[in-house]
Amino acid sequence: MGRRKGERTDRHRDRSHPFQVEMVTPLGSAMSILYRWASAHSHETTGGMQTMRWCFCRPEIADAFATDFGGKRIDLPVDLDYLHIDRPDARELERRALAMRTGIAMMTGGKEAW
Repeated sequence: MGRRKGERTDRHRDRSHPFQVEMVTPLGSAMSILYRWASAHSHETTGGMQTMRWCFCRPEIADAFATDFGGKRIDLPVDLDYLHIDRPDARELERRALAMRTGIAMMTGGKEAW
């Protein structure tokens, strides 16, 4: 099967995000909670119907994810030339803060939690 131009391969994902957590694919609203947590950090996902891998560029983030949500931690060899380090600029930090506030407001029924 061919890949489209610009599409990321599994090899590229494994090189840029070598710290991975494998877990059973969650159902329903649990999936949105996992994506909301991981969206604050540089992450990629891969998986099928039964298992899913959440891939991170830092080991401490993968540890925190595994501690909060469970799963088996898998570390691949680290290649420093390909490692993706999340260094967001000011606009991206502002966007993430707004996304967190919006997510919290949606979870509390429109009432701000703070």
